[in-house]
Parts: sequence; structure tokens; C-alpha cells
Amino acid sequence: MGALPSLRSDQGTPSLRPGSGRGRPQAVSKGVGDATRAPSTSSRQGRREYPWGTELTTTTGGNITASIQANIDESTIGGTSVVGIFPHGAAACGAEELAGNVWEWCSTPKLKYPFEGEVSVESLYTGNKRVSGRYVLRGGSWGRYRVYARCAYRLATTPDVVTGNYGFRLARLFSLSSS
Repeated sequence: MGALPSLRSDQGTPSLRPGSGRGRPQAVSKGVGDATRAPSTSSRQGRREYPWGTELTTTTGGNITASIQANIDESTIGGTSVVGIFPHGAAACGAEELAGNVWEWCSTPKLKYPFEGEVSVESLYTGNKRVSGRYVLRGGSWGRYRVYARCAYRLATTPDVVTGNYGFRLARLFSLSSS
């Protein structure tokens, strides 16, 4: 871990870009087992300033991962990090690294924000045409300041931009029941 999937297909890493193919966010299934998609902007929202709560500690005394909740510029790591080394930065649902590390692509095209009324991913498209060639990224990254790690902060760019600060999350729900 620690390395980002790239747009190049090195060492069997699939070449992936959000929004590619027929104007809709496509499923990513190569080597994953189950089809997945990038989250929409609305699915990433909550009422917290940061995924873990209202404060972001940037004091860097002692063990850096024990004093900062996310891999942002102030952490001084200087690159991506393994998910899980900032356990006190976990969201209430248990998800880690929702802020910092890499800007995460969302399936939502860049539009006027906040949205008016109820918005679903499907309503952001007209037929197979995108309403925007730019997609939203959320969460900040290791190379950006704390303000970008806020839940409400959004960035947008086109999927053809290549940088070590952009990525996406692969997640799978597992049932804990024995049935």
C-alpha cells in the first residue's frame, strides 16, 4: 500500500478513470470481484466539519499518527500513506482516511452547489450525455492544507488530469451473519 493506482497499467494495475465510457460513472470490477462505483457527492456528506468530528489536530509532537487525524500537508509524511495509520481519524461508521491521503473522485459532475431539492446521480445526466466534463473530488490530500480536508470542501477537474494527489476508494460490505 501507499502507492496510488495510476492511469498507466503498470504491474497489472487496471487503468481507471472516473466518468469514462458512455458518459456515466462506470463500474470498476477488474480484480475486485464485485462491481463498484465512485460515491456520489451527496453520499459523502454529513453534518460534521471533518469525518471524525469538529476538530483537526495539527500538533506534531511525538508519534505523528498519534497526534494528527489525517494525512494532510501538516503531517509532513510527504506522500500517500497506508490506510489505517490514523485510527483516531475514523468516521463514526468506522471508515478511515475519508479526509487526507488522496482527493477521492466522486461520480458527481461539477455543478452549481449546493444542489437545490433532491438530487440523485441519475438526475445529473441527460440520456447518455454528461452535463459537465468535470467531476467532483472530496477529502483533501497529503499535499494540501487542513481547510481542504473539511467535509464540505469540493474540488473539480477533468478525468484526464494525472496527479499523485487523486485516487478513489474501493470498499466492500461484508455480512457478519452466518446465514
